Amino acid sequence: MSNRQLSTEDLLSKLQQLLPFSAFVTKHTLAALAAQGDQDKSPIRNKQRIEIDNVLDGGDDGGIMCAASIKGGKEALIVSITQLRFDLSHPLYKEIRAYQIDRKKRLAVERLQQTGQ
Repeated sequence: MSNRQLSTEDLLSKLQQLLPFSAFVTKHTLAALAAQGDQDKSPIRNKQRIEIDNVLDGGDDGGIMCAASIKGGKEALIVSITQLRFDLSHPLYKEIRAYQIDRKKRLAVERLQQTGQ
């Protein structure tokens, strides 16, 4: 098992122990919803605080995924942790931010490799 897998599993475990916790929706999350045709139906707005009630392992493709109940618990929003922002006071802020930066870099490298550049 690689250090990356261990650190992801460790962070996932720590996040599960803190549930529920809050995060902020970003414009990137809203753009993804719009691309799916869901933005008009969504009560979520840019920089809105949402309550994360579950975290999941999305594997190599998804990474750490966060689930939040919306529309009074009638629907769930599941989004990569890389598409959320966290308050500086969150107890795992530094670990989350380091994970986000590392994951975004790895995804960028993978995209370049896939395009042959």
